[in-house]
Amino acid sequence: MTTASASGARRVGWKGVAGWLISGASFCVAAQVGPAATATGSAEQPTQSAEAQAPLSSPQWVVRLPSTDPVAFKGVENFDSAGVGSGAMAYPAPNAAGLLVAVIAHSMINEAAKNAQKVKLKEDADRILTPYRSVLSKYTHAELARSTKPPSGPVGQTLQIDSVPVFALTQDQTALVLDNEVSVKATGVPIYEGVIRVVSAPLAEADPVAHWSREDGAALRLLAGDLLQESIELAASAAKALPLGTGKQQTFRYYEGKTSKVERATLLVDGCARRVLLTLRETLMSVPVSAAAGACTASETRPQAPEKTSVDTPAS
Repeated sequence: MTTASASGARRVGWKGVAGWLISGASFCVAAQVGPAATATGSAEQPTQSAEAQAPLSSPQWVVRLPSTDPVAFKGVENFDSAGVGSGAMAYPAPNAAGLLVAVIAHSMINEAAKNAQKVKLKEDADRILTPYRSVLSKYTHAELARSTKPPSGPVGQTLQIDSVPVFALTQDQTALVLDNEVSVKATGVPIYEGVIRVVSAPLAEADPVAHWSREDGAALRLLAGDLLQESIELAASAAKALPLGTGKQQTFRYYEGKTSKVERATLLVDGCARRVLLTLRETLMSVPVSAAAGACTASETRPQAPEKTSVDTPAS
């Protein structure tokens, strides 16, 4: 059964699953009830009720988001300092067996200390979200789904994208980073799986807290929707353009907020405002590129599709 909401989204009943479905002529988005991981790798597609089957009569993209609300946000962590120096250490032991036990015990203690330090670093990083707690606590996946539009380009069959997005705010509060774990399926069979990272362009605001908090976090929610949209475009493009980059590995520099980052990767798309990279970890990344103001046309501001051919454009 289906029920309508004021926003145009419909509450849909599937066989054993309920969720938010937003449909157009050839596209729908669902924030499913139940962990997204439940659907990953499953060959069985959710069967909709008779009332909800009409939008699925033609080839389309179906994007499913997690049911657990609110949308996941965190602070960007810096784990570079999460290490416990081992140094040179003498292990008192009467024999070889005793020495082995001492080494194992020291290794376990050292690892536990590292893990505790990482937990503390994460807690410290998440404090950057304190001014936005009230806004983020109300930000649901259903709302995030409503900001999503269909991927560009023709679709020859109904394909499903399972999406698990996690957003991170940089410590200078000038950029948002999306890590989206996606699985693209055709007839229930995964044809592309991976993590897609999208880094927003740095915010040019003197008071980022005021900017993100204004109008109940409208700018923050709008940017989150834009990053998710771009990651879905990249997932759709990756599924249609496999295998991905076989070009030359290069070193790329970009900014994550005000922090300079370096990534070793293959260049897939070189736009005037953004680049799409395939990292050594097989992660697709869309990162900002410094460009002269007004140098980009509207059609160039977002890369549309990873390319199969190698591109040897000099890295910045």
